Amino acid sequence: MVIRISPQSSVPLHLHHLGPLTTFPQTSSPELDSIFSTWRRTVFFPSHLPPQHTSLIYRKSLQHFLTGEEPMSAKVVTYKPLAHEKPKTETFTLEPLDHFDEPNTRAAFHRVLSLLQEKKDWEVFAHFLNELRLSGRKISRVMVQRIIKKAAHTGHMGMAIELFRRTPLTGLRIEDTQIAMEIMLGAMHRAVAAEWGEGELERAQKNAETALRMMADPNHGPEDVVAGPANEAEVVGVPLALAGARAVKYKGGKDEEGKVKQHAERFAECFQGRRLELDGGSAVEANLFLAHWAPAWFGIHMASRILQGEPGITDALNDIEVSQLDPLLKRAMESAESQDPQAEKRRGVKLYNNLSSMI
Repeated sequence: MVIRISPQSSVPLHLHHLGPLTTFPQTSSPELDSIFSTWRRTVFFPSHLPPQHTSLIYRKSLQHFLTGEEPMSAKVVTYKPLAHEKPKTETFTLEPLDHFDEPNTRAAFHRVLSLLQEKKDWEVFAHFLNELRLSGRKISRVMVQRIIKKAAHTGHMGMAIELFRRTPLTGLRIEDTQIAMEIMLGAMHRAVAAEWGEGELERAQKNAETALRMMADPNHGPEDVVAGPANEAEVVGVPLALAGARAVKYKGGKDEEGKVKQHAERFAECFQGRRLELDGGSAVEANLFLAHWAPAWFGIHMASRILQGEPGITDALNDIEVSQLDPLLKRAMESAESQDPQAEKRRGVKLYNNLSSMI
């Protein structure tokens, strides 16, 4: 990146660690465009300046240099994603700023997320995440989970997967079980919302399997992939459920691609030695347990039908179902329904009921 400050300095400064400043393309929402523009001017542009020039902007003892008769400006290399244009030089007038007046990350993030509608909006959002990362703004796990939920419930689950695939740009990683399960449940929602239609079911399976591969890659998942979510049974249970449903509904009950066997073996291996517990007795905990384990329970049922000639696998799966999943899921349903009058609207209960109806 090349910056030229005038009139005090005309010496080019090379800041390759940040790269060009993003010029955000137009989105489907004027309000979204306005938010991106405000952040670009007040947060992202200053973060691309070297320390000696950010001092001019933020230090009150130096800000008088910016309010004289002759304005000071900075020429910054910028680029516009999605436009296939070459980087160009843009001139910014330097203005006094106060860190206390900067927009709040969490509030702006949630507003931006609520305004994402079209595929292009999501593509621009990836570059907003990049500038947040470069400017040192942190995205919490809860915020990451909200990205996934928003994508899942607006038909853009594939765009959410793409955000995690582009880790060097967005900074997003599937680094723990909570984020991993949110992605997997987003894939399940894709299939359920489409009433298990063939096309969406296939895409949901691909979403889940792509995410599973990324979790096992230190470039996209945790640094310690062995202890990461790729080896958690409840995570592996989702691609098992989706592959099983697809084989039963559209492949004549045959494991043509070998995916059901692959996921079933991995699930059994990941579950080995594990003893599940339904922590506490609250409706919230019961609903969470249902959401996390109903897909695996359903996947076991599908695999048992499909892999009848594989007693070594099916026996292990049936033991997990009978000894642990069946009784615990029933307890969870009883707990949720007895304590929550709105239980049928909760994600875990709805998912369990939907999957039960297909067995």
